[in-house]
Amino acid sequence: MPATRGSLTAYVKWRWLAGHAPATIERAPAGIAAGHAERSVQIDRAATRQARTVLAAEIRAEAEAGHPPRGRRQAPPLTLAQLQAMLRACPDTPAGLQDQALLLVGVGIAARRGELASLRARHIVDLGDALRVTIPYGKRGGRTVTVSSGEHELTDPVQARLGWAAVADLDPDEPALLQTTRWGGIRQSRAGMGDKAISEHVQACGERAGVEGLSGHTLRVSLATLSRQAGKRTEVIADQGGWMRDSRALLGYIHIVDELIENATVGIGL
Repeated sequence: MPATRGSLTAYVKWRWLAGHAPATIERAPAGIAAGHAERSVQIDRAATRQARTVLAAEIRAEAEAGHPPRGRRQAPPLTLAQLQAMLRACPDTPAGLQDQALLLVGVGIAARRGELASLRARHIVDLGDALRVTIPYGKRGGRTVTVSSGEHELTDPVQARLGWAAVADLDPDEPALLQTTRWGGIRQSRAGMGDKAISEHVQACGERAGVEGLSGHTLRVSLATLSRQAGKRTEVIADQGGWMRDSRALLGYIHIVDELIENATVGIGL
């Protein structure tokens, strides 16, 4: 220490050649600078700028060569019509009722799949015209949020949750979402779903309705985009989903909606 321009640039180049995602590599110079600061050592800002310039050049070269972008593909958000179709396609079985609750509560709290898997029955409280949901832990710790009742019976999280809870006869300390059989019943063990099963159920709900390419993260993205379409402020969406108010991820989701509204080609007479 301190890291030089050459060493920092070589490190970024090495990570690129190792196949790491651009977003992961981009965080590296900041992390190295923070490590220096913890030891009261200054790093030349020009070194971090040069490292990022090298990374940008590699990303551009790969794009110009026609290679697909690296890294995890962003989960696609659901439109309201797609969500409605998925809810209608749920079978009239305990598993189908649970899938409806999973979708609506999951969207309502902007859930990560691990957050849904961590829920116990006692974490979801019926307030009559809303649900109070306490997520015991998540990426930024736990949070408690309110999910309002829906405007339509099909998309009402409160009714979906009540329907599933009545069929499942959940004890307060039981998992809120239970493993089900291929025939649509509840497994005798009454074990809870894991995060992988959450993703599988979301994907299966999509496939029944002809909506492909979904993942467990789709529910989280969908709250951001649907709320933005309804005119909700960024900070309101952030608080509901447990994002930092300046979260790059959240701002990216919101941009999906904003670019369709504030677009240079809209209203110019074309």
